[in-house]
Amino acid sequence: MQDPNSKTFQTIFKNKQRLHFFLYAELIYVVILLLTVIYAFPIFMRLIVIQFAVIAIMLIGSGLLNWYDKKTGRAVVAKKDHEFFLKTFIDETPTQKVKSVFRTISFITILAAFVMVFFGCAQIFTDLSVKVKPSDLAIIENLLLLVDTFYVLTMFGIMCGLLFGKKRMERNSSLAAGFLSLVLIAFHPESWLLFTIGLLASVSGYTLYRLNQL
Repeated sequence: MQDPNSKTFQTIFKNKQRLHFFLYAELIYVVILLLTVIYAFPIFMRLIVIQFAVIAIMLIGSGLLNWYDKKTGRAVVAKKDHEFFLKTFIDETPTQKVKSVFRTISFITILAAFVMVFFGCAQIFTDLSVKVKPSDLAIIENLLLLVDTFYVLTMFGIMCGLLFGKKRMERNSSLAAGFLSLVLIAFHPESWLLFTIGLLASVSGYTLYRLNQL
Protein backbone atom coordinates (compact mmCIF):
# COMPACT_ATOMS: atom_id res chain seq x y z
CA MET A 1 0.00 0.00 0.00
CA GLN A 2 1.25 3.48 -0.89
CA ASP A 3 2.34 5.62 2.04
CA PRO A 4 0.01 8.69 2.20
CA ASN A 5 2.93 10.82 3.38
CA SER A 6 5.25 9.86 0.54
CA LYS A 7 6.12 12.30 -2.23
CA THR A 8 4.77 9.95 -4.89
CA PHE A 9 1.37 9.78 -3.21
CA GLN A 10 1.24 13.54 -2.76
CA THR A 11 2.14 14.08 -6.43
CA ILE A 12 -0.54 11.64 -7.63
CA PHE A 13 -3.12 13.25 -5.32
CA LYS A 14 -2.30 16.75 -6.59
CA ASN A 15 -2.46 15.58 -10.23
CA LYS A 16 -5.91 14.06 -9.62
CA GLN A 17 -7.08 17.29 -8.02
CA ARG A 18 -5.87 19.27 -11.04
CA LEU A 19 -7.54 16.80 -13.41
CA HIS A 20 -10.88 17.13 -11.57
CA PHE A 21 -10.56 20.91 -11.62
CA PHE A 22 -9.96 20.97 -15.39
CA LEU A 23 -12.82 18.53 -16.03
CA TYR A 24 -15.30 20.66 -14.11
CA ALA A 25 -13.94 23.80 -15.80
CA GLU A 26 -14.49 22.14 -19.20
CA LEU A 27 -18.01 21.18 -18.14
CA ILE A 28 -18.81 24.79 -17.21
CA TYR A 29 -17.32 25.98 -20.52
CA VAL A 30 -19.47 23.50 -22.47
CA VAL A 31 -22.60 24.73 -20.67
CA ILE A 32 -21.64 28.32 -21.54
CA LEU A 33 -21.19 27.32 -25.20
CA LEU A 34 -24.57 25.59 -25.15
CA LEU A 35 -26.32 28.66 -23.77
CA THR A 36 -24.56 31.09 -26.11
CA VAL A 37 -25.26 29.02 -29.24
CA ILE A 38 -28.97 29.13 -28.36
CA TYR A 39 -29.40 32.67 -27.06
CA ALA A 40 -26.30 34.66 -28.16
CA PHE A 41 -24.78 33.21 -31.32
CA PRO A 42 -22.28 36.10 -31.92
CA ILE A 43 -20.77 35.47 -28.46
CA PHE A 44 -20.59 31.76 -29.28
CA MET A 45 -18.61 32.48 -32.47
CA ARG A 46 -16.19 34.72 -30.54
CA LEU A 47 -15.65 31.98 -27.96
CA ILE A 48 -14.92 29.45 -30.71
CA VAL A 49 -12.38 31.82 -32.32
CA ILE A 50 -10.71 32.44 -28.94
CA GLN A 51 -10.63 28.71 -28.24
CA PHE A 52 -9.08 28.02 -31.65
CA ALA A 53 -6.43 30.69 -31.07
CA VAL A 54 -5.53 29.36 -27.60
CA ILE A 55 -5.26 25.76 -28.86
CA ALA A 56 -3.14 26.87 -31.84
CA ILE A 57 -0.78 28.84 -29.57
CA MET A 58 -0.46 25.87 -27.20
CA LEU A 59 0.28 23.45 -30.04
CA ILE A 60 2.84 25.76 -31.65
CA GLY A 61 4.50 26.45 -28.29
CA SER A 62 4.62 22.74 -27.43
CA GLY A 63 6.10 21.93 -30.85
CA LEU A 64 8.78 24.61 -30.53
CA LEU A 65 9.64 23.47 -27.00
CA ASN A 66 9.98 19.84 -28.10
CA TRP A 67 12.14 20.90 -31.05
CA TYR A 68 14.38 22.95 -28.74
CA ASP A 69 14.72 20.06 -26.25
CA LYS A 70 15.71 17.68 -29.05
CA LYS A 71 18.26 20.14 -30.41
CA THR A 72 19.83 20.74 -27.01
CA GLY A 73 19.76 17.05 -26.09
CA ARG A 74 17.42 17.48 -23.14
CA ALA A 75 14.82 15.18 -24.63
CA VAL A 76 15.63 11.54 -25.23
CA VAL A 77 14.25 10.44 -28.61
CA ALA A 78 12.87 6.94 -28.30
CA LYS A 79 12.77 4.68 -31.29
CA LYS A 80 9.15 4.07 -32.29
CA ASP A 81 7.88 0.52 -32.37
CA HIS A 82 5.14 0.46 -35.00
CA GLU A 83 4.07 -3.04 -33.94
CA PHE A 84 3.59 -2.02 -30.28
CA PHE A 85 -0.20 -1.68 -30.38
CA LEU A 86 -0.60 -4.91 -32.35
CA LYS A 87 1.61 -6.80 -29.88
CA THR A 88 -0.23 -5.25 -26.94
CA PHE A 89 -3.61 -6.30 -28.33
CA ILE A 90 -2.41 -9.86 -29.05
CA ASP A 91 -0.89 -10.23 -25.57
CA GLU A 92 -4.02 -8.98 -23.81
CA THR A 93 -6.14 -11.35 -21.79
CA PRO A 94 -9.74 -12.02 -22.94
CA THR A 95 -11.03 -9.79 -20.12
CA GLN A 96 -8.79 -6.92 -21.22
CA LYS A 97 -9.91 -7.35 -24.82
CA VAL A 98 -13.57 -7.19 -23.77
CA LYS A 99 -12.90 -4.02 -21.76
CA SER A 100 -11.12 -2.52 -24.77
CA VAL A 101 -14.19 -3.20 -26.90
CA PHE A 102 -16.46 -1.54 -24.32
CA ARG A 103 -14.14 1.48 -24.10
CA THR A 104 -14.29 1.81 -27.89
CA ILE A 105 -18.10 1.61 -27.84
CA SER A 106 -18.19 4.20 -25.05
CA PHE A 107 -15.95 6.55 -27.06
CA ILE A 108 -18.10 6.19 -30.18
CA THR A 109 -21.23 6.84 -28.08
CA ILE A 110 -19.70 10.02 -26.66
CA LEU A 111 -18.86 11.22 -30.18
CA ALA A 112 -22.38 10.43 -31.41
CA ALA A 113 -23.91 12.28 -28.44
CA PHE A 114 -21.65 15.27 -29.11
CA VAL A 115 -22.77 15.35 -32.75
CA MET A 116 -26.40 15.26 -31.64
CA VAL A 117 -25.82 18.10 -29.16
CA PHE A 118 -24.21 20.19 -31.90
CA PHE A 119 -26.98 19.64 -34.45
CA GLY A 120 -29.63 19.99 -31.75
CA CYS A 121 -28.27 23.40 -30.80
CA ALA A 122 -28.24 24.38 -34.48
CA GLN A 123 -31.88 23.29 -34.82
CA ILE A 124 -32.88 25.27 -31.72
CA PHE A 125 -31.08 28.34 -33.03
CA THR A 126 -32.90 27.99 -36.36
CA ASP A 127 -36.28 27.64 -34.63
CA LEU A 128 -35.63 30.72 -32.50
CA SER A 129 -34.59 32.80 -35.51
CA VAL A 130 -37.83 32.01 -37.37
CA LYS A 131 -40.82 33.91 -36.08
CA VAL A 132 -43.96 31.81 -36.19
CA LYS A 133 -47.22 33.66 -36.76
CA PRO A 134 -49.78 33.26 -33.95
CA SER A 135 -51.93 30.26 -34.81
CA ASP A 136 -52.69 26.73 -33.71
CA LEU A 137 -49.40 25.61 -35.30
CA ALA A 138 -47.46 27.98 -33.04
CA ILE A 139 -48.35 25.81 -30.04
CA ILE A 140 -46.97 22.73 -31.79
CA GLU A 141 -43.82 24.64 -32.81
CA ASN A 142 -43.25 25.76 -29.23
CA LEU A 143 -43.70 22.21 -27.96
CA LEU A 144 -41.22 20.90 -30.52
CA LEU A 145 -38.76 23.61 -29.46
CA LEU A 146 -39.06 22.42 -25.85
CA VAL A 147 -38.59 18.82 -27.00
CA ASP A 148 -35.47 19.79 -28.98
CA THR A 149 -34.06 21.61 -25.95
CA PHE A 150 -34.73 18.68 -23.63
CA TYR A 151 -33.26 16.32 -26.25
CA VAL A 152 -30.00 18.29 -26.28
CA LEU A 153 -29.90 18.10 -22.47
CA THR A 154 -30.44 14.33 -22.50
CA MET A 155 -27.66 13.83 -25.05
CA PHE A 156 -25.43 16.04 -22.93
CA GLY A 157 -26.37 13.84 -19.96
CA ILE A 158 -25.28 10.72 -21.89
CA MET A 159 -21.91 12.34 -22.55
CA CYS A 160 -21.41 13.37 -18.92
CA GLY A 161 -22.60 10.00 -17.63
CA LEU A 162 -19.99 8.17 -19.69
CA LEU A 163 -17.20 10.66 -19.03
CA PHE A 164 -17.71 10.87 -15.26
CA GLY A 165 -19.12 7.39 -14.63
CA LYS A 166 -22.49 8.63 -13.32
CA LYS A 167 -24.74 5.57 -13.54
CA ARG A 168 -28.05 7.18 -12.63
CA MET A 169 -27.46 10.08 -15.03
CA GLU A 170 -26.54 7.65 -17.82
CA ARG A 171 -29.64 5.52 -17.21
CA ASN A 172 -32.12 8.41 -17.04
CA SER A 173 -30.57 10.33 -19.95
CA SER A 174 -30.45 7.23 -22.18
CA LEU A 175 -34.09 6.31 -21.53
CA ALA A 176 -35.28 9.89 -22.09
CA ALA A 177 -33.14 10.32 -25.21
CA GLY A 178 -34.42 7.05 -26.69
CA PHE A 179 -38.05 8.09 -26.21
CA LEU A 180 -37.44 11.61 -27.58
CA SER A 181 -35.57 10.19 -30.58
CA LEU A 182 -38.68 8.23 -31.57
CA VAL A 183 -40.86 11.32 -31.08
CA LEU A 184 -38.55 13.52 -33.19
CA ILE A 185 -38.34 10.88 -35.94
CA ALA A 186 -42.15 10.98 -36.13
CA PHE A 187 -42.32 14.81 -36.30
CA HIS A 188 -39.12 15.34 -38.37
CA PRO A 189 -39.09 12.44 -40.85
CA GLU A 190 -36.67 14.37 -43.09
CA SER A 191 -34.04 14.08 -40.35
CA TRP A 192 -34.66 10.41 -39.57
CA LEU A 193 -31.00 9.44 -40.09
CA LEU A 194 -29.75 12.01 -37.59
CA PHE A 195 -32.23 11.02 -34.90
CA THR A 196 -31.56 7.34 -35.58
CA ILE A 197 -27.94 8.05 -34.60
CA GLY A 198 -29.27 9.60 -31.41
CA LEU A 199 -31.45 6.54 -30.82
CA LEU A 200 -28.45 4.23 -31.25
CA ALA A 201 -26.42 6.42 -28.88
CA SER A 202 -29.15 6.16 -26.25
CA VAL A 203 -29.38 2.36 -26.67
CA SER A 204 -25.60 2.10 -26.43
CA GLY A 205 -25.51 4.28 -23.29
CA TYR A 206 -28.23 2.24 -21.58
CA THR A 207 -26.51 -1.03 -22.57
CA LEU A 208 -23.21 0.17 -21.08
CA TYR A 209 -25.10 1.11 -17.91
CA ARG A 210 -26.77 -2.30 -17.65
CA LEU A 211 -23.45 -4.10 -18.19
CA ASN A 212 -21.75 -1.85 -15.59
CA GLN A 213 -19.16 -0.65 -18.12
CA LEU A 214 -19.19 3.09 -17.37
